[in-house]
Amino acid sequence: MFLVAFLVAMNFSASAQNPIPKVTVIQPSDAGIEWIIGQNNLISWTDNFVKPVDIYLVDYSTASPTVNLIKSNVTGSTYDWPTNTQGVVAARTQYKIRVQSSVNSIYQDESDATFSLLDIIPGTMKVIQPSVLDIVWQAGTPNLISWEDSPNENVMIRLIKGSVLHSVINSSASGSTWVWNIPSDLPEGNDYRIKILGVNSGASAISDHYFSVKKTLGGSIELIQPNDAGIEWRPGTRHLISWQDELTEPVKIELINYGTATPTIEVLKPSVSGSTWEWLIPVNQTLSTHYKIKISSTIDPDNYSNESDYEFAIGYIQAGHINEVIQPKGGEEWLVGTSHLISWDDELEESVEIWLLNYTATGGTGSPTTETRIKDDAVGSTWSWPAVGPVGTHFKIEIRSNTNTNVTPVKSAGFFSIVNTLGGGFNEIFQPVAGDNWLRNTTYLISWEDNIAEGVDVWISNPIPSGTTTATYTVAKQTNVIGSTYLWSTGNVIEYGDYKIKLTSTLDNSIKFESGIFHIVQSLGGGITAINQPNEAGLKWVQGTTNLISWDDNLVENVKIELVYYGVAGTSSPTFTIIPGAESVPGTTWLWAMSPTQALGFYRIKIWSTLPDGPFKSAENQFKIIQLIDAAVYPNPCGAYTTVQFDESSNGNYVIEMFDRFGTSVMQKSVNTSETKQVNLSTSDLPNGIYLLNMTSGETRISKKIVVQH
Repeated sequence: MFLVAFLVAMNFSASAQNPIPKVTVIQPSDAGIEWIIGQNNLISWTDNFVKPVDIYLVDYSTASPTVNLIKSNVTGSTYDWPTNTQGVVAARTQYKIRVQSSVNSIYQDESDATFSLLDIIPGTMKVIQPSVLDIVWQAGTPNLISWEDSPNENVMIRLIKGSVLHSVINSSASGSTWVWNIPSDLPEGNDYRIKILGVNSGASAISDHYFSVKKTLGGSIELIQPNDAGIEWRPGTRHLISWQDELTEPVKIELINYGTATPTIEVLKPSVSGSTWEWLIPVNQTLSTHYKIKISSTIDPDNYSNESDYEFAIGYIQAGHINEVIQPKGGEEWLVGTSHLISWDDELEESVEIWLLNYTATGGTGSPTTETRIKDDAVGSTWSWPAVGPVGTHFKIEIRSNTNTNVTPVKSAGFFSIVNTLGGGFNEIFQPVAGDNWLRNTTYLISWEDNIAEGVDVWISNPIPSGTTTATYTVAKQTNVIGSTYLWSTGNVIEYGDYKIKLTSTLDNSIKFESGIFHIVQSLGGGITAINQPNEAGLKWVQGTTNLISWDDNLVENVKIELVYYGVAGTSSPTFTIIPGAESVPGTTWLWAMSPTQALGFYRIKIWSTLPDGPFKSAENQFKIIQLIDAAVYPNPCGAYTTVQFDESSNGNYVIEMFDRFGTSVMQKSVNTSETKQVNLSTSDLPNGIYLLNMTSGETRISKKIVVQH
């Protein structure tokens, strides 16, 4: 007895020193708890662990709960949880807290009931943006105001300056955001707040902190070009001014001349965005070696600006000369309105001006009567004159410096001419020839041979009265045709009758050529010689199937296909319908995808020319459109039996017969589908294999392949 008592005492002592590990979640464990995201909330528990615990957030709102670590290695029995930073997935209602041993995860406990995490306390509002320290917004720019409210309602957005109302931004904003286009004239200040007021509930919220409004957000400006020592630019040339800045607003570009007793300032560009601007220096720009460029903010130029580090010069380089005009040399004939290349040789650095000197009135003697600048800033040594003109007999080209009047201008060596036409004429009209028949609504090639350099105007005459050959023309059908062909669509407006074609030079209408009389006709003859399909006596087509319609013809134009209906018995008065999609069919075949609802009965096919009053032909024999009947066979493959299920539309006496792969009948059965739509067939005595099942009723035959597999 003593020994037993001793052992019991020893065991009790061991259990007291090494209790079973246990943890219990105390908070949150009650039903209906709601915590606000962004606030600290206390998690508490009891445990008998000697090591810290890990705390998890378990989300039961999905089919498979998700587990997120909130804090590891927590000592004690409480943890103040900052819900806006740790473990939160979203505002949801099916969360639990899990506390478990950091040493062995089997020792854990979860909240007894789920709790909710909310964005906002019900019945309250919160300004989200702007609501943090040091926000600065720029006047004249769009910025986002955002808030939260529960329940959602329209809100009034107010702008507070200091502690008083400055203005109402929006009297009834919906949702939770509003883009505020800050007025450009809003006073600068660092004491602005946004206040949100519920239109219905009267609940309100205000920004947690003041925000600032400034005319400009400022930033550095660095001038890139011109900013090197020794730069010299010339009047009449183009140069790139470039810079880098951190401004949000455009900048102003100024030219400062420090070469005078009091520096002069000239605004080159009052407002420009980006970081580059091309400056065309005026030819009359004041010359100076002491220029600088200044880039400044268009809003606060006193505090945000930058000038060139070095002065640069604007002046003339008095070097170089013009050697000769290479093209035109003299004696050329240029067609008015065409383009020609002018070329020259010079040793200038600046661009040149190109002048046209007209001596036509004096026959090439004395001074030119007119001088016209045709290009004011030509670079390089060639320029393509895009539209030569005016017409005259004595012209010269003169090249002049664009900036330096001390450079001697140079003229072309001889005179050249600008003419209306380079001569020549029409040799022949190949098409149309006299007597040609052309269809209306068809495209034909008008072709000719000529040896003129300019374009050609193509004229189509008015209809020529019967018994006459004289044609009248009103408006050119096509002007300035280059080459010797023109593709003409006769259209559907032109009348049937006799016509002529006339060709004229685009520059000189006296140069012309006229065709013989040709004819616009409704058909080139021929006809429809045979309808091949459907034209077989007793032919039947099934609703919803696709069938080939074919015929023979020697027409040029397309045809249309007409369906002639004679009723269910084939004796009714015919009705005529053009088959949809067959209004204009080329060739001699067409696939008709028949509708499953096509009316049953007897029909003929009729083929028509698409031309007015064109030929047509009807099939000699009627064909019949019959009902589409089908049946389902299941199971397939089958064992001891299979079932035949007829369509609901099936009403008739059917003979069901099964054949083996050698064509031998192995089963036959009759059924009236007016009485039953389902027939069971025994296949238990049939050997395994593939069989053909035929179901026949008058004009209807249905075939199905089945597999017997025991």
